[in-house]
Amino acid sequence: MACVSVGSYHLPNEEPAIEVPKIVEYLQFLPSQRRLDTWVDIFIKNQSELAPLRVLRRGKVKIEDVTYEWKNEENLLTRILKEIHEPFDHIEVDTLNERITANDRFLYFGLSKKRGNETYKFLTGAEILPIISKTEQPDAPFSLYEIRNIPPGNSVIRIKSVIEGETYDYLIGDEKLFYIYGGDVLVKKARYSDLPLANENNYEKYAKIIDDFETNYMITPVVYEIILFADEPPKLPKAVPLTPDISTYYIPNEILSSKVHCFICYSSKFVMKGYLKNDFIIGIERQDIEGFSIEKAN
Repeated sequence: MACVSVGSYHLPNEEPAIEVPKIVEYLQFLPSQRRLDTWVDIFIKNQSELAPLRVLRRGKVKIEDVTYEWKNEENLLTRILKEIHEPFDHIEVDTLNERITANDRFLYFGLSKKRGNETYKFLTGAEILPIISKTEQPDAPFSLYEIRNIPPGNSVIRIKSVIEGETYDYLIGDEKLFYIYGGDVLVKKARYSDLPLANENNYEKYAKIIDDFETNYMITPVVYEIILFADEPPKLPKAVPLTPDISTYYIPNEILSSKVHCFICYSSKFVMKGYLKNDFIIGIERQDIEGFSIEKAN
């Protein structure tokens, strides 16, 4: 369902010019409106002046740049992120100098370790171009966009998508349970579940795009954070990690924890294969309809 997969062009045996240390995705489930609003903060380390970043999503969705939200200290998402991390990993947002400082992580013998504070400038002036979009390709089984004008150094961009209409019906619909997938699972779902639904005349074209993305573009972030929140009845959906590589992030603030779920995946390097993997699954149980419980599904 939700989550993105990101990538920057590189040869299969080479490191990409762009590193993505962290992704934070916020999900606001609005069942009465049959929609799911999603925002994604992508923390970028760019070692090149030319390297763009591609973003893959399931379904037919538009991606827009809303980095300007970081400039508002009272922005709901920014406040939630700061409050969640305040006790353990302090996050400082400097709206005057348009930058955010947060604890960064790196891989040490395949394990995620704290590197210390890193500063990321707000990425203003980026250009987001559709590679595969519902406007140009109405039968497209997935959406693919490219972010350009990423300067060298550290930067952070916030993008927004709305899952609604036929994409909402397909990915969520009226089911009691639905799932959030990590980037590696998302690509497999796009290939094996979504691609067969494409117009047969365009099947090969879309298959080649998925192959190219997975082989020559895909980047796995060291940290992927999921924040699920609700500000309307019914109550916040239940959410449970269904794979061992993602865990619930403890929120000591009782009021905040009643309104927010937070999960963090610290990607680990597979020693035998030598690459990062982001294949977590989170189960979501809706509270607005009757049906099986997530405990039985698990």
